[in-house]
Amino acid sequence: MKRSFFSCILVFAAAGRVFSLGDDGLIGRQETVGEYAYFTKAALETADMAGVAGDIDSILGRCADELSAAEALAAHRIGHERDAILSRVEIARHLESYIRRRHTPDESAKDSELLAWQGAMEMRSLFAYFTAERQRGETLAKLPAAEVLDIRDFGAKGDGAADDGPAIRRALAAAKELAPAPVTVMVPAGVFLVHPDGAKAPETTVFRNFRDYGEDGRPVFEARERPWKDFGAGFHITCHGFSNLTVRGEPGAEIRFADATRGGFGFWGCTETVVKDIAISYRDNPSTQGTIVSTEKDPVSFVFRRDEGYPDPDERRFTDAHSNRFTVHEGDGQLFARGGTGRMGTVERLSGDTFRFRPFKNMEKNPYWLERKAGERISVIARYSENAKGHPIFMQLCSFSGAEGVTVFDSPGQSFIFGACTAMRLVGCVVKVRPGSDDLVSSNADGYMGPGMIGPYIAGCRFESMEDDGINVGTEIATLESISEDGLSFAPSLFWDGAFRVDGVTGVVKGFMRFDADGRLRTAIGADAVSSASLGEGARDMKAWLRSNSWVGKQGEAKPDRLIRIPGTAGAVVKDTSFFNLRGMGIQVHCANMLVENVEVRHATGPGMNVNPLFGWGMVFNVHNVIVRNCRFIDTANGIVVKPGCVQPGVEPKQKMIQGIRIVGNSFDLAEGGSEVIVDNAFDVEIQRKQNGE
Repeated sequence: MKRSFFSCILVFAAAGRVFSLGDDGLIGRQETVGEYAYFTKAALETADMAGVAGDIDSILGRCADELSAAEALAAHRIGHERDAILSRVEIARHLESYIRRRHTPDESAKDSELLAWQGAMEMRSLFAYFTAERQRGETLAKLPAAEVLDIRDFGAKGDGAADDGPAIRRALAAAKELAPAPVTVMVPAGVFLVHPDGAKAPETTVFRNFRDYGEDGRPVFEARERPWKDFGAGFHITCHGFSNLTVRGEPGAEIRFADATRGGFGFWGCTETVVKDIAISYRDNPSTQGTIVSTEKDPVSFVFRRDEGYPDPDERRFTDAHSNRFTVHEGDGQLFARGGTGRMGTVERLSGDTFRFRPFKNMEKNPYWLERKAGERISVIARYSENAKGHPIFMQLCSFSGAEGVTVFDSPGQSFIFGACTAMRLVGCVVKVRPGSDDLVSSNADGYMGPGMIGPYIAGCRFESMEDDGINVGTEIATLESISEDGLSFAPSLFWDGAFRVDGVTGVVKGFMRFDADGRLRTAIGADAVSSASLGEGARDMKAWLRSNSWVGKQGEAKPDRLIRIPGTAGAVVKDTSFFNLRGMGIQVHCANMLVENVEVRHATGPGMNVNPLFGWGMVFNVHNVIVRNCRFIDTANGIVVKPGCVQPGVEPKQKMIQGIRIVGNSFDLAEGGSEVIVDNAFDVEIQRKQNGE
């Protein structure tokens, strides 16, 4: 087992030990104060500390009764439903401890009190979830048995050749007519080819979407008119405002989508909606692959011979993809090689199956291009994941929905995305290459990605051979773009308890908002609510937006300030899940209040797990209250990394923006030179090592 210097010099007792890393001090030119060096002096001066203390005391006073009632509720559930509730109760109990450790009347420790308040608002969100679970159970118990609609009765053939999309859409339309009564749309054995909907799309679509929980714990819905281009375009099958719907496959059922630049199922504003026991694939492979025949250094290029039966890399869907890249494989050709990935560059056809790749000019000195050798096996992907495209199952503004027993054989983008959803589930799902095929890549991007109010419950899943990370769980971040006349910053949603305004480059908290019960601001966020670096009109330009929200750019380049939603994502759970052969990381955590247990990550080119306020994509969030327990990290670059990532060149964050992390009973057998645990910019991190192989 490889040991990091960090893990060698720290000897942990069975009960664990708490340590912290990170420096106080100035961040850029902004004066920060307090033990965490996380808030500017101005932010603390404008905070309503009396109101904050009252909120915290009120929530702490409810913990004992609320959490005991949630445990009693779980006793009436079975299987994963019971475990999801109990896992979130455990997260809540750890959150209660986190809040109490930071709650203080000390006027000199306002930063600690504000972090306690943030935790209290997250606890309130968990209380509302437990209430919603109770009411949900009562409602579901009164529903009649589901009516079954077989897509064959609507004209589906399942021969892999005919377009079965119209039949499936007719079956779904019939199911919606029966709502809210439960309906199962059955997909029998066979391969059902689906082309994108050729009907003329409306300008807008209206659907009932989940917004938040009220004080009584009941879900808050509203009918919203949305532009079709944002809530329907780019998918083969679109579903708006469904409830109590199951799309279920019989053994041997497979949905095959025809266009490898578009998403598969798109769900918006749905409740109790599940895709179950179905295989998903694309008719045209979203990636291609082959062997490097020869290389040149001046000018830099390599000649690539495509494997028989795979797409040509000069097809428009490869050259026009917003992200197209090639990655080297090693060993038996199935494992991603360490060293990263290369942008595709230009492609010249030399013969029917042979092509010359050249880098774009800015990549001519890139080591990944210069190190290529004849005989290397490479895969080439065309990722379509911008504007919600390219995902086999995409759900947005949904609740108590998800996927169970779904197998994804290939995907143009992330395999599953649950965006701005709550209490979703991903159970027994698999992302892998089709058995018997020679495919090097299953998914062109992550297995799962998504923020939400109550995070997903992911259990019993397996993610293999993906050209990016396994799971990304984040929280919602809004970019500031405008300011009202009275000096209060623009907030995209009033269904918040409050928000922190963070600097878009450093992540330091520059302002604080707290709403009352009617959604009115109690505290101004500060006179300079929009930073001088705000993009303004440029924010409407996609290229400008991508530049502002990524690490692309010059050292010192300004980025717009952002709002951290409070409460953000809470209660995410990943259990009994495995990851194998990833070009990236196993699990990325950019949220608070998460439990990761009994997970195995084997052969990842990045770390097994990354607890990370990800600056690069605008996810500047103070990650806290994360438990990593009884996991195994085998042949990964590092084990667990707890530090900010993708920081702009020349910026060195010094605030302790990661707090309350527990790393317990994990095992490590890492790649040569790998570190078991790396910690930076963190406070209150506890590690308990396994003793004597236990």
